[in-house]
Amino acid sequence: MLFNINDGTDFKMNYEIIEGVVPHDTLFIHGNLSSCRWWYPSVELWEQQSINKKNKGNIILAEFRGHGLSDAPKSISDINVHTFANDFLELSKHLKLKNINIVGHSTGGIVAAIMLSKNPQFFNKAILLNPVGENGFNLDTAREMAYEAMKINKNLTALAIGSVIYNNPADEFFNNVIVEDAYRAVQKVGASVLTSLRTICVSDKMKGITNQVLVIHGEKDTFLPIAASQELADIIPNAIFMSIPEHGHCLNIEDPVKFVDISNNFLFT
Repeated sequence: MLFNINDGTDFKMNYEIIEGVVPHDTLFIHGNLSSCRWWYPSVELWEQQSINKKNKGNIILAEFRGHGLSDAPKSISDINVHTFANDFLELSKHLKLKNINIVGHSTGGIVAAIMLSKNPQFFNKAILLNPVGENGFNLDTAREMAYEAMKINKNLTALAIGSVIYNNPADEFFNNVIVEDAYRAVQKVGASVLTSLRTICVSDKMKGITNQVLVIHGEKDTFLPIAASQELADIIPNAIFMSIPEHGHCLNIEDPVKFVDISNNFLFT
């Protein structure tokens, strides 16, 4: 489904709702160069677990600008985490969601944290999975050039996106979903999302979050430093930090069973 964000840019956000599969409404926000479909392995598990249960909560998946089936950004100024956060807040209000859980991965993690800081009373609990830290991400020139090259080389896209998935199986889901979505997104946004993360400085905002937050980080993550997640958890007053041995940047892809188990224990108990 598409929702027209009312900010003068005529941006249409793609979102999906999977009804009655969890105990509590939960919004999921993906990372850079990914999409709603990165959550599908976990959604399938929740659907299986919901059989013969009377769950009233929905899973809401949504895609930020230039990703999945959402519109491409109209200008470079539209690519920043504060704009993304406002987009998701507007969608949540449009759907009349209240006291919802929120889960964000990587760039989506810092977007979710900013949403908590802007409107904490709107949310219940949050999971930040391998999030970008409160002081952003420094993109080196070589990596920025690689992102531009990825626009015209799907094999390079596969190598780059595969490198952040620990023990990547390179299976059908990886080739037909993850790589295809990454290739589509990189053509729309290139390195601009990562470039925008250079200027993040939201430490003070994080201190005002009142929600219960679980910050998770895979110890084998070679993309984002685990120390940044630990620091983020230290800044947020009611946050807990959890390191995951033998996993990398993408627990939701690398081990959906573990991700769903951790999420169930934190979000729904």
